[in-house]
Amino acid sequence: MSRMSHVVLMLVCATLLASCNDDDSPGVTSPTVPVTAGASTGPWFRIANLSSDLHKAEVRLDGRVFNEQMGYPTITGYRQVEPGSHNIRFVPPPKVQVDPRTVELGTTFTVGPGEAVTIVAAGLVDTRTLTVVDIRDDLMPSGEQARIRLINAMSDFPSTLDLWQNPNIALVRRVQFLGEPPFRDLNAGNHPLEVRRTGTRGPLLPVVP
Repeated sequence: MSRMSHVVLMLVCATLLASCNDDDSPGVTSPTVPVTAGASTGPWFRIANLSSDLHKAEVRLDGRVFNEQMGYPTITGYRQVEPGSHNIRFVPPPKVQVDPRTVELGTTFTVGPGEAVTIVAAGLVDTRTLTVVDIRDDLMPSGEQARIRLINAMSDFPSTLDLWQNPNIALVRRVQFLGEPPFRDLNAGNHPLEVRRTGTRGPLLPVVP
């Protein structure tokens, strides 16, 4: 499987928090998923390591070791954190030569009660696109419907991406690299999904339902 296909498949699985049951799906560790979000809960955060250059990197939260070796691709479950400002930093494994002057290895994020964020590491060292960003999540209940969004972590693909529910229904359009697209509601259940390059009709890769 090509790197492009691998990343697309992995990202959509990450977006759906689905278990794809193959070697390309992201591992989910220590899942603590809040049932509801409100003023009396959270804040919540989780970390998604979507950079192959950071495989088995150490992750530090506010200067302390949070995860000694976070593999690629891995998504943690949600963890509670104190309201306020926090810093996440990835420390690459010894064999990965990273110049911190040319790439971003961390980010500072601020969360309040009832809020949730996903800290995403994506990009590549050789293209100087390695970066860490915080993406806001929406955990408010949506009744009997599911909620979906597409996160584009394909730093080496020069196009925006669309997520389609079937050949005729576009769910999310023009998602840029590490952009923050809106969530879309859809009926719970299995759905044929496609990730497409914006402006084209053929899928880059079909997504596991």
